[in-house]
Amino acid sequence: MRQLVEEVFDDLLDWLEWAHERRTLAPLNLITQGSDNITGVDGLREPDGAMCNVQGGRYEQADNGVVYDCPGSDPVSGQPDGPGCDAIFNKSTCKLTAYNIGQTSMVMMELLSLAELADVIGRPEGAMLRSRAAFLANQTRESLWDAGYQTFASRFASGVCPRNLTLCDDATGFLRRISPTSVWPMLSGTATDAQWRR
Repeated sequence: MRQLVEEVFDDLLDWLEWAHERRTLAPLNLITQGSDNITGVDGLREPDGAMCNVQGGRYEQADNGVVYDCPGSDPVSGQPDGPGCDAIFNKSTCKLTAYNIGQTSMVMMELLSLAELADVIGRPEGAMLRSRAAFLANQTRESLWDAGYQTFASRFASGVCPRNLTLCDDATGFLRRISPTSVWPMLSGTATDAQWRR
C-alpha cells in the first residue's frame, strides 16, 4: 500500500494545488465552481461551449440543479450565458460568484486525508495541507453557517442575491437549498458543538 501512496501522492497534491489556485473565490478564499478558458487545445472545447461560462460552472456541481439557473440561459440552443447570468458568473475569472459548501467541504476533507498520507510516507507537505484545511474550516464555520436555516449552505460572495435568482435569501445571500452537501462540514469535523446540536 505504501508504494501505491508514494506513486500517486504527487498527482493528488497537484489536484489540490489546482483547486487552491483555480477555484478559490475572494474575499474569503473558499471554494467555488468554475469553467476554465482553455483555447487552442484540440478536443477540449465541449460541444455546448461550456468554456468560461455559467454552464461549465454548473457542470462542476454534483447535480447540475436549478440553483444557478439565470434568465436567458439555454445551453441546449447554444446560449449557455444569458443576459441574466452576469451576477452569478464572473467572465474575467471564469468562476461562479458563490462559495460552494459541497466543493469547500470536499477539498477540506481531501486536504486532511492527503496530510495523513504525507505522514505515512514521510513527505513534508502534511503541515501545509493541515493549515489549508484549518483555514477552510474556520471560514466555513464563520461564513457558510446559515443561522436562519440552521444548516451549512452555499452563499454568494457579495452577501447579496443576484436579481431574479430563486432559492436565495435576499438578506444574507445564502442559497436556500438544503442537500447532502449541507452536512459535509459535520463529516469533516468542521461544525462546532452548537452547530451540531442544531
